[in-house]
Amino acid sequence: MEVYYAFLNEQWDNLDELLLQYVSDERRKKVLSYRFKEDRKLSLYVELLSRLLLSSISSKHYDNFTFKVMEYGKPIVVGNDGFHISLSHTRMCVAVCVSELCQVGIDVEKINDAPMDIIKTCFSQNEIDAILRGGIERLNERFY
Repeated sequence: MEVYYAFLNEQWDNLDELLLQYVSDERRKKVLSYRFKEDRKLSLYVELLSRLLLSSISSKHYDNFTFKVMEYGKPIVVGNDGFHISLSHTRMCVAVCVSELCQVGIDVEKINDAPMDIIKTCFSQNEIDAILRGGIERLNERFY
């Protein structure tokens, strides 16, 4: 299993325009259809990272991959070649996971301060004890 991720800046600039040539026509149209530049960047870079990662672990050139979205938005590599892929993005961060062995899933999220007011309604007592054990500096990590 391989994972690539990237943190992005919020500006849409000349580099982003140049990188559009390295994605499919379908993705290019989708990227340019977004109103907000942040959404454009996330859409562009998730495909760029997918192509880069797939190319790095296979003998194929980056532009020899075709993607299709299945039911519930799950992407697949058309023709598969044994690759299973998962994509995720959150505010200005994209992540791609690829495996040749099994189905994979990846999720990235911006971690906010843990909403401690809901802890008793969402967690068992054992989970609450585990979350509260240890220092405050890693509370969010344990909560999420």
